[in-house]
Amino acid sequence: MVTIAQLRAVLALLHIETDQFRTDQFPALDAENAALTPEAEHAALLTALHRCISTELQRARTGTPADPSELDPLDQAAKYAAALHTRIRDLAGHTTAAPIPALLAVANHATAATRALLSVGRHPYSGESDSRWRQAIAELGHAHQLLRTEYIDHSNTATMPLA
Repeated sequence: MVTIAQLRAVLALLHIETDQFRTDQFPALDAENAALTPEAEHAALLTALHRCISTELQRARTGTPADPSELDPLDQAAKYAAALHTRIRDLAGHTTAAPIPALLAVANHATAATRALLSVGRHPYSGESDSRWRQAIAELGHAHQLLRTEYIDHSNTATMPLA
């Protein structure tokens, strides 16, 4: 197990202020000037390190700036939708147990529709706007059809009489 001292050292190397994190995460304790238990401090330091690593990982995977405030909200949503779309596609390729592949296919179509709609939102009057609208409608139609089929199949299986 990583010690509190080791966590503090790593966070110091990353220039993460742990006192500010304590104030943000435990305002009631800070107001009372109470000390955290060792377990709570360990969890707080791990959370701070996890946030830092998650932010950097997201930036590396999607090419977004480490500071989300640097992005336009629609651009940020589009980057997240693209990352989610890729992650769902990857999961679908490695999963075989029903109904997971069908549900992941539905999610994949839904994220593709989201990406198309976000593109329309960013450039509502561009030449591609009409095709993006049609793409979103088609993707949502596919998602609805797959979901409905899966639901009906599941309902029929769940209500089948026992032999």
